Amino acid sequence: MIIPLFALIGNTYGSDGEKFSLPDVEGQIPIVGAGYFMCKDGNKQLGDRIANRKHK
Repeated sequence: MIIPLFALIGNTYGSDGEKFSLPDVEGQIPIVGAGYFMCKDGNKQLGDRIANRKHK
């Protein structure tokens, strides 16, 4: 069964009602398990807002 991406993340990373956003994971390696992922800034909980991120 295929679940649409929006059904999984909803408005977690922002939405304007027509489009939704995805997190910037450039340079990070997501590791699934317990709701956390590892990145160069340390472990973060999925859905955490990370300040000072530059989107390209």
